[in-house]
Amino acid sequence: MLDSASATQRRLLAVEDHYAHCGLGDAVFSAVGPEGIKVHKLAVYTILYSGKPDELIDHFGIGARSIVGAAKQITK
Repeated sequence: MLDSASATQRRLLAVEDHYAHCGLGDAVFSAVGPEGIKVHKLAVYTILYSGKPDELIDHFGIGARSIVGAAKQITK
């Protein structure tokens, strides 16, 4: 992860399909945060809903379009 962060101006994007609290993004930050790397997270921040998986992924902003948009935003 440290090598990848060097190629992205010391920024990483963690994407997870569950609650942000105590999730993958927090684990990534624990590993690289002390090295001064900024971790941006896309995750579920609200109460879950019922629906088709692709609809839920879009609803929570963790789909492909959201990932591309976030990656572009953090590397400006």
